[in-house]
Amino acid sequence: MKIIEPSAKLVRGYEDKPEELIELCGRICYDSQDKIAPGTAQKFCERLKRSGHTSVFEHANIVLKVSNSTSIAVERIANSYERATRLPAFLRFDKIDGCRHKHHFVSGNVRAWNTVFDYTSKLYDSIPMCVIEALNAYPMLFDVEPWKKQANTYKIYNVRDPHGGKEYKANVIPPSQLPKWAYEQHTTATFLITCDRGISHELVRHRTASFSQQSTRYCKANKSGEIEIIKPSDGSVSAESLLDTLGDVNEAYNDALEVGISPQTARCVLPTCLATRLYMTMTLERWRDFLKLRTSPAAHPDMRVIAEQIQRQLFPDEIGDSNADWKR
Repeated sequence: MKIIEPSAKLVRGYEDKPEELIELCGRICYDSQDKIAPGTAQKFCERLKRSGHTSVFEHANIVLKVSNSTSIAVERIANSYERATRLPAFLRFDKIDGCRHKHHFVSGNVRAWNTVFDYTSKLYDSIPMCVIEALNAYPMLFDVEPWKKQANTYKIYNVRDPHGGKEYKANVIPPSQLPKWAYEQHTTATFLITCDRGISHELVRHRTASFSQQSTRYCKANKSGEIEIIKPSDGSVSAESLLDTLGDVNEAYNDALEVGISPQTARCVLPTCLATRLYMTMTLERWRDFLKLRTSPAAHPDMRVIAEQIQRQLFPDEIGDSNADWKR
């Protein structure tokens, strides 16, 4: 049994590679990160679609800059979806003022775009062709052909608005091109978090976030050779005492696996302090809400350790840290 430190590391370098971000986050569930290689993202995403494990697609965020008319059309579609299903669409809308024809920003994760538009096409509703063409920049993530058929058969917003004379336009943009006032609402950040199972249960209560977590059902907890645990940060127990106390647990788990008991059954003996790794994604706006709660003195000491690491990387200037890991 091995004691490791809790940590939170900002994931960077995937702004224009949503497919690779999805693979990175998804493979944590199966503990198969060692299989990531050039060209593997496409097959992995296809496998996720076939298995229905589409929650992983929530880690990839797509931002569109659209004309006023396009935004009205997409927002109407999202509202119709919410009214019909009583489920949130998870698409975010905003406006840009200061020009003759107002433009908007619309953003959402890949799963949200697919869910809303797939549902809409089945209702014979119209989807803006310009949005379909914009999302088609990621054929690995969006199957737009059914949407195109629907758009070509029924009224589609790909011409000038007969009422306002405004064009329907949409373009995918990187978050770095967002104006300052819209940046935090439409930009997401993903962290790789290492913590114990107890803290992970608290993390997943933040329902505006998206998660992919290491499985103890499909993966062996001792795959690295030893069961890893997180020592409480409040100093209430020494490392030696913790290891002595959990020695029987380590032996019981290993014995269970050796006699052929599956990991999903053998895990019942594992402690709450078992180390786990997960990817967590939210908009910067929602990360601020998270930090207000989790850096509070009322938060669990182990949670504060994680939250303070996140704060130092996302908003270093606000806590007097000049070594920024997060740059616009």
